[in-house]
Amino acid sequence: MTDAQIQSTCEAAKAAGLRSVVHAIGDAGARAAVLAGCTSIEHGTFVSDPTLDLMVQHGTFFDPNLLVLHNYLDATTSTSRHRRSRRSKKGSRRRSTSSAAPARAA
Repeated sequence: MTDAQIQSTCEAAKAAGLRSVVHAIGDAGARAAVLAGCTSIEHGTFVSDPTLDLMVQHGTFFDPNLLVLHNYLDATTSTSRHRRSRRSKKGSRRRSTSSAAPARAA
C-alpha cells in the first residue's frame, strides 16, 4: 500500500470509531502506519529503534507475534533438515547397492 492509502484507511477506521491493525513487515511500512495514526502494528519484523520510539510517542500498540516468526524459522529449518536427511539416505542407498559382492567362504 502507498502511504496515502494507509493514511486514508486509518483515518476512515478512526472516523468510524474502529481500531486499525496493520500487519507490517519491514520498517518503512510500520513507520508509515504509525504516522497514519493506526492503532496497532502486528509483526513489525525488522522495525528500527527510531520507529519503535515513534510508536511510543504516538501511543501505537505493538504485537510482534514472535510465535509466527518462530514457526516460520522452525519450518524452514525442518525443511532443510529433511532435505539433508533425504540426500544422505540416497547416498547410503547408492553405496549399499554398488558395494562389492560378499566374500566367498573358503
